Amino acid sequence: MESLSEKLRMARERAHLSPIQASELTGINYKTLNNYERGVSKPNVGKLSAICKAYQISADYFIQPEMEKSPTSFEAGDKDIFVDELMKNYKALNRDGRRKLIDYSKDLISSGRYTAIEEDAGY
Repeated sequence: MESLSEKLRMARERAHLSPIQASELTGINYKTLNNYERGVSKPNVGKLSAICKAYQISADYFIQPEMEKSPTSFEAGDKDIFVDELMKNYKALNRDGRRKLIDYSKDLISSGRYTAIEEDAGY
């Protein structure tokens, strides 16, 4: 199971933020964030909320036990689970959130960095 410090670092990296960018977005001192990621200290609720907002991630990621499979580790047989999870998230959003989700997915595709290999393109 991943520790809170590991999850904090991974969430920042998934948000494509450097430690300095994360500090600027959260309003939390760089050294303090670094201490959170190294497990030296833990954020209070207010700081965790600022981190979640900046990283665009739910606090559930940090406080719930690790799931058997993370949403990013689906295998070929799990396509239905992936689609179900995506649709659940989409339906939970308001109109503006849905537009952002669609725009974000278009940005991911156009970057070329996250495009599927041929056998996975059926998602």
